[in-house]
Amino acid sequence: MKKLITACVAVLVCLCAAIAAAAYINTRPADKTEGSVGENIVGRVEMSVSPSEQTFSCGDGSSCVFRAVFSAKKNDPTFSAVINSVRLDGMEYESFSVDPEYGPYAADINNCMLPVDGDGNSVEMRWSVEIVFTPEAGAVYEPVFKVDYTSGVKPEAANRQIREFPLKIEVLS
Repeated sequence: MKKLITACVAVLVCLCAAIAAAAYINTRPADKTEGSVGENIVGRVEMSVSPSEQTFSCGDGSSCVFRAVFSAKKNDPTFSAVINSVRLDGMEYESFSVDPEYGPYAADINNCMLPVDGDGNSVEMRWSVEIVFTPEAGAVYEPVFKVDYTSGVKPEAANRQIREFPLKIEVLS
């Protein structure tokens, strides 16, 4: 009986892996990317999303993937700054992920304290943003990438804020 259960679990794992691989292979990247939003200083934190506008060829029912880089850095290393969370509003999607870029300061974006290096200089943190969606031909999507963060002179005196980054996704017909 144990062998039968083990065999069934193995088949299920293989089937799930095959479905995930097929879904990943069938996603299309943007045909054109441009623009950048952000880089203004709100609460002494510099943030940006780039590229902020992407164009895809005709929607034929297969999934597309919007890829961008979100970066954040304290412009005053003595300040306290924490990215509490991020979310995407304004469009339906199959998956939404924000993963750290590789490096010595790579960290999960949720509850991420923006660091300083050993010399006391602010470090720019970078995350890869991916939105997988199934578009309709001729559609224009204008989702908003929202960053919930806290910043201030000290953690006890910090203010919580939401920074919004408008994105634009155009699907040609």
